Amino acid sequence: MSRQAHYSITRDNQTLIFQMCEWARFETSDYRKTIQEDLQRQDFEGCQNAIVDCTGLKYANSLFLESLLYIAAEMKRRGGKFCVCGVEPFVGELIQITHLDQRWPIYLNCDEAKAALP
Repeated sequence: MSRQAHYSITRDNQTLIFQMCEWARFETSDYRKTIQEDLQRQDFEGCQNAIVDCTGLKYANSLFLESLLYIAAEMKRRGGKFCVCGVEPFVGELIQITHLDQRWPIYLNCDEAKAALP
């Protein structure tokens, strides 16, 4: 049984852009391994920055937050930057309650996020 992907990844120079998709409210699968494997792909080697684009994402849970933390840690390990953009109200509240908004920059949209990264 294959798991439904909750994101897609594109590369823009040295920046990976994660486009998040809607998560099931009671999702219990561990996506850390999937994200880890994706980040190790040869075509993503050398990418130091990541943008997580949450445009259209109306719901998120602890697995989503764990995914953000993992991606951010990997970009830090690579010497790069991490940010979030396109945050909808519920997701923004979740990020604020967990104080992650104090840890990472949050931009209005992907273009603004790209412009802010080196």
